[in-house]
Parts: sequence; C-alpha cells; structure tokens
Amino acid sequence: MRKIIIILFIFLIITIVFAESFYPTTINELDANIKIYGFGEVSNLEEGQEVTFQTITFKETEFQKVRILKEALYINNKTIYPEYVFDEFDNKHIKFRITENGEFNYEIIAQVQTTALLHKIEDINIGNYPENIKNFTQRSELIESTSTEILTIASNKLINNNFTEILNQTIFWVNDYVEYAQGEEFYQYYLLQKSAIDTLLSKKGVCDEFANLAASLLRAKNIPTRLVIGVTFDGLEWGNHAWLEAYHENYGWIPSDPTFREAGFVDGTHIKMGSFTDITLSQAKAIFPSNASITFQTQTLPEVQINSKKFFSHIDLKWNEKKLKANQWNEIEIEVTNKTNGLLTIPVKILTNYDSIEFYKKYNSNIFFYDKTKSISLKGGEKGKMVFKVYPKIDLKNNEIASGQLTFNSLTEPHTINFEITPSEEKHNGEVIVKDITPISTVDKMRFEVNISNNTNKEEEIKITINDSNSDYKIGAFQNVWIRKEIESDNNTYLIKIITPTEQYSQKIYQAIQKIIQIEDTKTKETTITQEIETEKQSLFEQINIIEIMIFAMLPIIAIILLILFATRKKYV
Repeated sequence: MRKIIIILFIFLIITIVFAESFYPTTINELDANIKIYGFGEVSNLEEGQEVTFQTITFKETEFQKVRILKEALYINNKTIYPEYVFDEFDNKHIKFRITENGEFNYEIIAQVQTTALLHKIEDINIGNYPENIKNFTQRSELIESTSTEILTIASNKLINNNFTEILNQTIFWVNDYVEYAQGEEFYQYYLLQKSAIDTLLSKKGVCDEFANLAASLLRAKNIPTRLVIGVTFDGLEWGNHAWLEAYHENYGWIPSDPTFREAGFVDGTHIKMGSFTDITLSQAKAIFPSNASITFQTQTLPEVQINSKKFFSHIDLKWNEKKLKANQWNEIEIEVTNKTNGLLTIPVKILTNYDSIEFYKKYNSNIFFYDKTKSISLKGGEKGKMVFKVYPKIDLKNNEIASGQLTFNSLTEPHTINFEITPSEEKHNGEVIVKDITPISTVDKMRFEVNISNNTNKEEEIKITINDSNSDYKIGAFQNVWIRKEIESDNNTYLIKIITPTEQYSQKIYQAIQKIIQIEDTKTKETTITQEIETEKQSLFEQINIIEIMIFAMLPIIAIILLILFATRKKYV
C-alpha cells in the first residue's frame, strides 16, 4: 500500500527583511509586489493518470486591487498554467493538472494595492441575517461558540447587544488575554492550530489562536464572523497571517484583527487571500489516483517588495515635551482628535526607544508602564484625552539628567515625544490593580483566571474570595501576574471579591449552559489529500465504539477455543 506523506509547515525558509521598519497600524495605503510560492513531489503516477493540485490565490476586494504578474507550476523543466476555481465562499483558487512524476514548485506573483477602509460604523442591535450569512454564526471545528466555556465568557464580558461595543470589547479583551508566543514557542504554535477553547485554557498563541478565540465570542453573541487568511507585516518582517471579519447589516463585512488590536478596521499591510467559516477549510489540497503519492508544502513565508506606502491622516496627536521624575509614576497626557466625520475606534501604542536614554547601561535603568496600548472611540471631529502612566526606574545623582524618547503609533504618522528624567526621592505612589477576571467553566469546576498588576516598588499582598473560599497571594514589585483559582462547580452564580492594598473589587459571575447544535457534514466526498495543520483530536482508538472493539478482539479467542474443542473432541455443555 502506497504511503501518502503530508509535509507540514517547514520553517527553514529565508524571508526578506527590510532595512526600513514601521509599525503596521500607521499604514493606510500600500502598493507592493508579493511572491507566494511552494513546492512538492509527485511519484508513482502511471501513464494516462493525473494529479490536480489546488491552492488559494489573490482576489480583488473592496480593500485591494490585484494585478497578477505570474501564476505557474514548474516540473521537469516544463511550465503548467492554472485553471481557476471558486469555492463556496467565493474565494479564488488556482488548480494545476500534473501528468508526470517529479519534483515541482509553483509561484504566485502579484502587484497588490491595498487601502485600509475605515467604515463609519453606526451602532445597531444584533438581529436577523440573510440565509447565506447565518452559517457564519454557527459553531465550527476550531470555533466552539456554543460551548459552556465560551458562552460563560461571552455572558459575563459582553453584556451589551450593541455591534460596535461587542466588537471592540472582544478585540481588546482577546488582545490583552492571549500572550503572543515568542522564540521556540512561536514555532510550536505556528505548526499547530489551536481551537478557541484550547487558546482560552493556555492563554497563549499566534494569529490563528487570537482569531479563533475572538470569532467564537462574536458568534456566541450571534454576530456572523468569518476567518480571513492572507499576508501582513508585523513591524519587522512579512508573514502569513489570520484575522477576522464581522458582519454588519448596513455595511457588510467589517475587518478586525485581535493580534494587532485593530477593531473595526485593519491597516494597509493586511493583504487578503480568502475568508472561511473555519480556518481549517483554507488548506491546499491535491486529488490523485490511489496508486500515486504526493507531498507538498505551501506555507513558506512570502517575499514582499514595497513600491510605496502612505500613512494614515485620520487623527491628530498632541502633547507637550515632558520632564519625568525618576523612581515614581508620571503621567503623560495625549490629546487625540478624530479628523474624519464618522465614529472611529482609535488604537494608540507606545514603542520605547530605550537605547536613547543616557546612562541606561551604567545605571541599569528600566521604564515601566501601566499600559503601552490604549484605545479610544471618538465621533467625527471629537477630541479626547489619553493618559499613559510611566515609571522610570533609574538611579541618578543630583546633577545628572537622562533623556529619552517615546514613539506613539496610531492612525497617523508615527509621532515621537522627547522627555528628560530628573532625580527625585523615591516615592511610593503606585497601585495594585485588578486588570481582568476570566471565568472558565469546566465539567466539574469553575476556574477563575485573575490578572493583577502590582505597580508599586515593593512586594504586596492580596486576598481573593470566591463564595466561601479564601486565598492569600504575594506579588513582587512591578509584576503583572495571572492567578488561577479553582472551586467545585456546584453553583450557577459566583461572587468573587479581591482586596489589594489600594482597592477592593467585587464581581458576580454567571455560568452559562452549553448549546447543543447538530453541525452538518460539509466535507468533500472526493478522495483528496489536504495540507493539514495539526490539531488536538481523539486517536482512532478513541473514536471507535468500545463495543465494536470488544467484538473484534474476541473473534480470534473464539476461533482458538473452537479449534481446541475440535482437536480434543471433548463435549462441553
């Protein structure tokens, strides 16, 4: 029997890294040449037989214009040009017919022009949708929107029935809750696709995990949501990416990106390739005779050459140069003006230029922030204020001054503020704050993930009480920690109280009940091979009915007994 090999994501691919660097959320328009490529091998194909290999390609949308420069597959010094196929979601795929054995490679080269279309979204109450849209409100393989875990989160954190508020709260909470995997963990997560519940439990992932968790919450609130795949820039390099689109009955599909904290829009570096009910449906596939075998790899990193880019000009940022006091909390106030005539949810992110601070190495300085990212929703022409709290931890003598810069990135060109740090007596003016409480309902327990930030310069004690269960914890200076507390699930309502040195916090938590919904089997009936990303599934043994296993296991034993009886000619009653 021929063995079919699926090559999973190989990360030993060189990508182009540009000398220039910019933060993606600042980019409104982009013109770039993009090369997507992959490779594989066909073997044991007999004369007259063929393999069809299919993968997604670029398609024009309201956000982007596409000029295809080349789409071709090369095998044995021959060039094969594609046919075009559109799937049930109207995504565009290229299909190559391969009629000989050998190693092959393919490439898609296109000039893409994108515009970050910021819809002037009006708030609506969540209502009914057309029949062709309702499918995007249902549970799917990696988006468990009807589970107790997801429904409990949605019912406690998304308490409104307002499109804009639910979308913003979902994007911001997922961005705060999920830690983006770094280093070796990044490669591990890149090779997997974790479901929404897996991400909720681990609190870690990459873009797929951010998108799956956010989509599950939006669908739990009856907002149609689809997963988007494409290419984007993370500030350092270009890579494959996933984000989402939520359906608004007046404006259609509204893009958002929980990885980049972009709610109601995505920046111009987001180059879309396709959208699906579940990201597992985006995989490349091949159809082949049973005697043949094929390996293929499509998830190489893209090559991108920027032709031109334009920054946003949708807002104004204003501030005054600031003198900061060392070893205490300082406030930097930023004035934000919405220059458009519609509602905008505006993200502002601080990038720190530590190397520009004098005496950095000598004094082992550091800068702490309450938050490096904030968002504000402003109507057309409206002004608002943001306050960022900064703590320069640096030892200076009376005659020493350190200087530095903070760069603010938002819907405008990057803006840099200069500041000076002057000596001061150490001042205890920080707070110990409760940043988040996430209830996770399991079969027999309620788990509470509590995020607490100690913004003081010394170790502090806190107390957490859930119903009648009490626990004490210690948190080190300037530490942001997650505390997990579990209790038996014998209630539908829980009262959690948290006492810190600077605040008393209480909240009622309500446990939701899982919705049981029959999902239609929409998988293809063809004999195909898909380039799958590994997910955590039951083993084959676990999927087979245990009674069937026992019957099959007993058959050889029965046969042996009958043989013995026949050989010994004994009669048993």
